[in-house]
Amino acid sequence: TSLVAVLCAGAAGAASYSLAGSVDWGAAAAVTGGGILTANAGARLAQKLPGYALKFGLGTFMICIAPVTLCKPWLLKEAERRRSEHDEEEEGGFTASHIVKLAAIGCTV
Repeated sequence: TSLVAVLCAGAAGAASYSLAGSVDWGAAAAVTGGGILTANAGARLAQKLPGYALKFGLGTFMICIAPVTLCKPWLLKEAERRRSEHDEEEEGGFTASHIVKLAAIGCTV
């Protein structure tokens, strides 16, 4: 039942962001594709690892991500500044390196 609750909350959030025009569909596709391609391998690995190792890995991940979450406003401003500088130099959409980076994010989710 908790998976259903997460699915419903995620679908509602995705729908509201989509209706507001705040979804980068290329990025969403790359992250989703990476997650789909590696989900089976992750499930197999999770079955082979003891519970304490999974808990330790999750805890370590959360500790490493916490500073990024705190710095998110600054990181977004910096990304926007760099994007505007980059847009002035060169116009274009996603490059292969963007897609690879986003797919790698999807692999870790």
